[in-house]
Amino acid sequence: MMKNVSHIEIEGGTVIADGNCSLPTFIGQYRYYVSVIEGDGGRICMWDGDDYADALMEADELKTSFSARRVVDMTVMAA
Repeated sequence: MMKNVSHIEIEGGTVIADGNCSLPTFIGQYRYYVSVIEGDGGRICMWDGDDYADALMEADELKTSFSARRVVDMTVMAA
């Protein structure tokens, strides 16, 4: 298990073709990504999907699982 978890982060964006997309069916779709952020800045994406409500639920579950202090929703900050 990861130690020194800083927070959980929600990001979002439209998938674009960059020549390396392993799932071409996602190109053009808006996706949400939920990551665990370590105290040293390391990150690992733990979930992705197309539903914001699901992203919020997953972030809350990860917050509890990793004893993170907070969830940072970058999609709200970008608006």
